[in-house]
Amino acid sequence: MMGSYVFTSTLQFEHLVKSLQPELFEVSVPELIKIGSDPLKVSLFIHTLAESIDQDLKNDKLVLLYSSRNLVSGTDREKSLDINNQVAYCLRQIVSQVQCRPRYVIGKGGVTSHEIAAFSLGIHKALVKGQIVPGVPLWLAGENSRFPGLVYGVFPGNIGGPESLTQAVIRFESNNSRKPR
Repeated sequence: MMGSYVFTSTLQFEHLVKSLQPELFEVSVPELIKIGSDPLKVSLFIHTLAESIDQDLKNDKLVLLYSSRNLVSGTDREKSLDINNQVAYCLRQIVSQVQCRPRYVIGKGGVTSHEIAAFSLGIHKALVKGQIVPGVPLWLAGENSRFPGLVYGVFPGNIGGPESLTQAVIRFESNNSRKPR
């Protein structure tokens, strides 16, 4: 899960895509703006992505759900905040609708990590198991979460170098029943 659009995150995104070739699912901010607030169109957009992600997870594929890499701003602060909220809502809802239990989840971006943990995965209590890479805490989701025992990485936007996210994914992959690609 990648919501952070900062430069460091984008470098890490590019490295991950080039190195591990995950299945990519983009929440296109320009497309969301075009859809606007039409609830049926937004719901269909969310459902379509969640269904596709579910299928790939069932087929044991490495999946990357991400927001557009370019910052899209509104004409003023309020409109920019509305865009950010719409993207966060979509990311949360997509993850909420995925039915297949993932082997692990990494939330990339401070706000994204929190939103996915609290709202999509229902993680309100977790055991911190250490760090997967420096500055990236590794959680074990509590028993009252949506997927008890799920391994969750909280990866802030500006942490690490270009290869850090790829290293984290490789470590998660090697520790969770699948060999790194």
